[in-house]
Amino acid sequence: GDKISFKYEKKLDKAKINYKISELKQQLSDSDYKITKCYEATIIGNELPYNIETLHEERQKIRDEINRLESML
Repeated sequence: GDKISFKYEKKLDKAKINYKISELKQQLSDSDYKITKCYEATIIGNELPYNIETLHEERQKIRDEINRLESML
């Protein structure tokens, strides 16, 4: 009759998810030098140039998000 009905389907934008994953992987890559600097400082007995605990937590959050997004695909 006079009734209109809709059925919504949730579709993933795989390209958008892959782009976000690439961005996050680039963030990890961009902070690799900080890990290297901390490692070098440890080897020669100097003070760490970055807070390694904070750095690790930040990088782990990025890894967790990458894993979450990859599981969606």
